[in-house]
Amino acid sequence: MTKNIFLLRHASTGEEKLVFKGIANAPLSEKGRREAAAMREKFRLENISFDAVFSSPLSRAADTALLASGLTAEAVRIHRGLTDINCGDWEARSVEAVKQEEPGLFEIWMKRPAEFAFPGGESVEGAALRARRFLDEVIQNPGADNLLVVTHRLIINVMVLGALNIDLNNYWRFRYDNCSYSVLCYDGSFYLRAMNLK
Repeated sequence: MTKNIFLLRHASTGEEKLVFKGIANAPLSEKGRREAAAMREKFRLENISFDAVFSSPLSRAADTALLASGLTAEAVRIHRGLTDINCGDWEARSVEAVKQEEPGLFEIWMKRPAEFAFPGGESVEGAALRARRFLDEVIQNPGADNLLVVTHRLIINVMVLGALNIDLNNYWRFRYDNCSYSVLCYDGSFYLRAMNLK
């Protein structure tokens, strides 16, 4: 039986400029809440239902999971392995400020993410390993074939790259918009059925 893993990026938050959010809690904006509710309606209209719903513990993902699934908080399975990457010293800083103030490190992040670790935080490789551990857990669960997994752009990206055996340095070639979903399938091996759908 094929497992269908719907990887949903959390809905929009309220920042006016691009920042490294990392493990900080950033609440959904009103726009984000509308996006998540619209995704629930999309799933309903397309007759997509889930045997289990998993979420990152961070509020922007957990609230998206509740709104997009229509489940109660007790029914959503919080999994720490889905937490966004720890951005360490870059947490809550704007991307533009980091680019200007730490150009050497920023260049590694942009050009060689497989080698990159956030100063005082987590490495991309470390995040990829825990994302893969989560995947290994869920594919071994015989009772759930359609899964909704609500998490963060980086976690979705490294999860897909790892599952498809694509080098992490291809990170920037894949795009996952807020409240978009991709479908990673497993039937003995992984394949990507859909990407960045709204």
